[in-house]
Amino acid sequence: MGEEPFDIEDLVNIGRIKGPCPYYMSRELHNSAEILFAPYNYLIEQENRKSLTGINWENTVLIFDEAHNLEGICADAASFDLSSSLLSACIAEAKECVDLASVFRTTNNSADASVDPENFAILKALLLELDKRINDVPLSSDMGFTKPGAHIFEFLADIKINSDTINMLLDTIDNATNLLEDETNIGSVKLNKRPGNASRLQVLRDALRVVFRGKDKSHAACYRLHIHEPYVIDADKGSRKGKGRTLSWWCFNPGLAMEEFSQLGVRSVILTSGTLSPLSSFALELKLPFSIRLENPHVIGPDQIWVGVVCTGPSGRPLNSSYRTRDSLEYKLDLGNTIVNFARIVPDGLLVFFPSYYLLNQCIEAWQMPNAGAPQSSTVWERICKHKQPVIEPKESALFNHANEDFVTKLNDATSSGAVFFAVCRGKVSEGLDFADKAGRAVIITGIPFAMKTDPKA
Repeated sequence: MGEEPFDIEDLVNIGRIKGPCPYYMSRELHNSAEILFAPYNYLIEQENRKSLTGINWENTVLIFDEAHNLEGICADAASFDLSSSLLSACIAEAKECVDLASVFRTTNNSADASVDPENFAILKALLLELDKRINDVPLSSDMGFTKPGAHIFEFLADIKINSDTINMLLDTIDNATNLLEDETNIGSVKLNKRPGNASRLQVLRDALRVVFRGKDKSHAACYRLHIHEPYVIDADKGSRKGKGRTLSWWCFNPGLAMEEFSQLGVRSVILTSGTLSPLSSFALELKLPFSIRLENPHVIGPDQIWVGVVCTGPSGRPLNSSYRTRDSLEYKLDLGNTIVNFARIVPDGLLVFFPSYYLLNQCIEAWQMPNAGAPQSSTVWERICKHKQPVIEPKESALFNHANEDFVTKLNDATSSGAVFFAVCRGKVSEGLDFADKAGRAVIITGIPFAMKTDPKA
């Protein structure tokens, strides 16, 4: 294999020529590697971390690049959502295991306790009861059902899932997933799942391990239990239809995921990013003491940048992007005229960020509307295009590369005075792209994407 480091493309090419599967090849190679590059979730999510077999975490140094995303990723890794479709799939797999275990015992004349069909029948009955328990919870209008995190123990205890029974339940789920994955045990029973798909029971198992992660229940204070029922609106009938309920257990303390590294004996955790400041609040969120901190001055001097707030548009209307005012046509037109003025005086590349795709599309539609009082006059959109060639960030990820290439082409077009990229906060444009020099001479943020007041996580 040589001494050079391998990326995924190298491993794929070697696999095509010499035969080994790139995935299993990388798993074998990482056991002897001194430096291992991996996505965040391979380190933070407990089940993914277990897949990194052979790694001695004692005295390991972990380096997280772009660590400004770490808080959200840690909180998400310690949370879970159990949808009705997931539970239905788990129930179907439990029933499948009853059939498989019965065939296995008959065919092999085996009394192996790990393939006892009675245990899988109990698992199926338990899942049916859990699904019923979730659907019996009274929901308050669109806000759903929300309780402190510790309520989940009372909720699960009603169906006999508690600290006394959890280990037996987890063992049964592990036996079920092993049975589903072991093709030699299938016999004449046909599995109702696509080849290569992971068992949905594994997702349930991981969720239960999050709940019963320690000997005590103190971690539940960092959680909220929420049950809600998403719905779709039938435009023809003017009614809405539920899509099935979801039980969520959301973590609001990213430090829970990070403290596991201390328990593993990790020597150092190094976080790097250009946007970590202020470090004090960041360290407080992650519940880790950072005894060594380095905050460098920015490469751009204070005399090279201006940051300001434009409170009103050309007509004097407040540029307020709050929920109350953002749907106002007057607001959209005044915002558009403000962008026209910036497009006229800012050279080269201009970036404009909106709180959401909805508001981005609504504003552009308003700017493209002809003026009812003066139909012959140019629209706001036409005046923007007079100064900058526009590019709109697509919602579909597959179309983003084309949009980015379009922006670069228009930016370098010698026949125009630059380009404007209309994008969304926390979208593709705002993360990971470098708009250096002429690509980003000015950035306009039209509003901050605050959560709606009806958001149960808010």
